[in-house]
Amino acid sequence: MPRFPLLPLVAVTVSLAAAPLPADEIDFGDDASQWALDGACDDPRFAGRGMDLFPVPSDIGHDASDCRALWEAGEIRLKNTARPADPAACDGIDFGDDGSIWANDGECDDPRFAGPAMHMILLDGDRGHDASDCRALCERGLIYPANGTALEGTDAPERDAPAPPEAPAVTPGRSRLGRG
Repeated sequence: MPRFPLLPLVAVTVSLAAAPLPADEIDFGDDASQWALDGACDDPRFAGRGMDLFPVPSDIGHDASDCRALWEAGEIRLKNTARPADPAACDGIDFGDDGSIWANDGECDDPRFAGPAMHMILLDGDRGHDASDCRALCERGLIYPANGTALEGTDAPERDAPAPPEAPAVTPGRSRLGRG
């Protein structure tokens, strides 16, 4: 009797579970980005060797030809978001106004939200002041209310996100690994 009789079955099961979506099941969008047709995927919904170094949310769905070609070549994959983006999550949200200097730039800068179309740097002063961008991206399912955030009105309580863990102290003359 073979020592590992189930190993081929496990390998087939794992390979089937990891199979990517067919390209026709992905909405790649159009080629409206200024960086479209340059050979690199600029859509931040994707990751991999074929990606541009600095994809921005305003290119979501606007570099279709490059992203489709790289997808079909196996050079990029869809990022795995921890939470599905549901446009119904936008119902009843008080998005605020467009008082931020970053309003109307195609990215949501309001720290009450999370998702792939969020700007990387969020400032508390932009809370409730990037309404047009955040509303449009929420309705497209590209952002959603952040964990524990109430957005129904301007007087709704908001919970702060947990603080990141503190970095370990480094003793002068020693590496972080504790080796001389």
